[in-house]
Amino acid sequence: MAKMFDLVAHAKKLKGEMTDIYLDTKAWRKFRAGTPKLVWKRVKFDNANRSALPDAPGLYVFTLELEHPSFPVHGYILYIGMTGAGTSKATLRQRFGDYLNEAVSSKPRPAVGYMLRNWSGDLTFYYAEVSNKARISPLEDKLIAATLPPINRRIVDAKISRPLQAAFR
Repeated sequence: MAKMFDLVAHAKKLKGEMTDIYLDTKAWRKFRAGTPKLVWKRVKFDNANRSALPDAPGLYVFTLELEHPSFPVHGYILYIGMTGAGTSKATLRQRFGDYLNEAVSSKPRPAVGYMLRNWSGDLTFYYAEVSNKARISPLEDKLIAATLPPINRRIVDAKISRPLQAAFR
């Protein structure tokens, strides 16, 4: 007897794996045009790369990147954060370690824990050192507003946050 295809189970799995991605090329170009040059470096998100990160403040971005030998590398920005500014005194290396710990924590932040566990093995951590600590927070806000990463919950720009909350949250 052939195994039956469970349409409901497959539909639930597909819905559970879907994540909205925001693609506004005008917002991205505006961010790119008004931002100082950042030198981004990239490491796979795993414990072996912890020591590769600098003890410096800066910005970081988690991306989901799918690599396959027969297809171009592609990915999605999932989360954007900062270190060394405002109330955060952590360095990029310390913050990377915080996420490694959160990945195995019994009480992670819900959305971040979902990202770290659901896409484990496919996450890439991009980081850019920013020596001027006063510039870090505004840069993070502008980058979040330009890309609206699905895991970030804090959107500072009122022109975006109010309509976003009205439409989706």
